[in-house]
Amino acid sequence: MARQFRASDGPQPSGLSLSPDAPAVLARGEALQFAAEVRYNDGSVAPATTGVAWTWEGDAEAGTVSAAGLFTAGAGAGTGQVVAALGEWTATSAFAYGP
Repeated sequence: MARQFRASDGPQPSGLSLSPDAPAVLARGEALQFAAEVRYNDGSVAPATTGVAWTWEGDAEAGTVSAAGLFTAGAGAGTGQVVAALGEWTATSAFAYGP
């Protein structure tokens, strides 16, 4: 069951962001660690330390992303994006990979 927030509870979650958020270029076998942060309606952010589901949307042979957000480039080349999902929110980071 989702937690219900009241204005008196203080800052309320308003979204999810991903870092790094700028596109990256990786070579075969290189790795890049992603981190998800919860954004709040007062402008503050906090690390999303549990409950984040990580997926890779790109060619299967191009790479993988672990349950901890570590992307490792494979033997393929092209573009794709890492997706982090937490509850109702998602965040993406697109990048290119190549051999």
